[in-house]
Amino acid sequence: MNNFSDSPSSLRWYQKFWGVAGLVVGIAGLILISYFIFITARYYTGLKKTGLNLPTGLSGQFSSASSSPANNSVSVKRQDLEISDRPFRGNPGAKLVVVEFIDFKCPNCQKSEAIIKTFLSKYAYKIKLITRNFPMESVYAGTNDIAKLAYCADQQGLYWKMHDYLFANQSGLPVVLDDVQIKTISLAVGANYDTTKKCLLDDKTTAQINKDYGDGLKFGVNGTPTFFINGQKVQGVVAYDDWEKLIAQY
Repeated sequence: MNNFSDSPSSLRWYQKFWGVAGLVVGIAGLILISYFIFITARYYTGLKKTGLNLPTGLSGQFSSASSSPANNSVSVKRQDLEISDRPFRGNPGAKLVVVEFIDFKCPNCQKSEAIIKTFLSKYAYKIKLITRNFPMESVYAGTNDIAKLAYCADQQGLYWKMHDYLFANQSGLPVVLDDVQIKTISLAVGANYDTTKKCLLDDKTTAQINKDYGDGLKFGVNGTPTFFINGQKVQGVVAYDDWEKLIAQY
């Protein structure tokens, strides 16, 4: 009697050529689908890390230089906004980059600074905070010269000492900056009086302040403090809890 147990018709499906071929194709398909899911997940995770969800009701107290509403539809190029030669605090390589436009005579900027200092004491490693000037001379007389003082201190490596001094002594900042006041303020922060006075008269100093102010107008700034958080505009004092919500995304 012939044994037909090994004949093609008696083989199980996975022992036949078409079965083996189908199995190989199926496994390859599963691998491709798994790879696609992996790549897609990485893509959307990347979007989450680079994108930013601003908490609702983020804008706070705000000092306006104009009665007209701000233009919030302005397209902002971050490379023009986040210029490298302006003073900054925090981590230069941080994914969260904030540009603040300030006026040293603005009370709301002073309030904001107190919150920012507390926030940075805990999270400085996760944020780069760039400071730019937006002196509102029409609102606070003499503030343009105060912004120049800060720039001149920066040229001597003393920006943050001057920055802190000006906010701490905001109520006593002069309308007209005379030689006595230049000397007093320079001495208070350790700056050289002659160097500071020469810097204040330098056209380069005026150009620097005008550049910040002009950029602010171009980006739709019409008061202080104004923040650009990874390019997204926020007006007014940002509460500490909202800063924490922002940093939690990174």
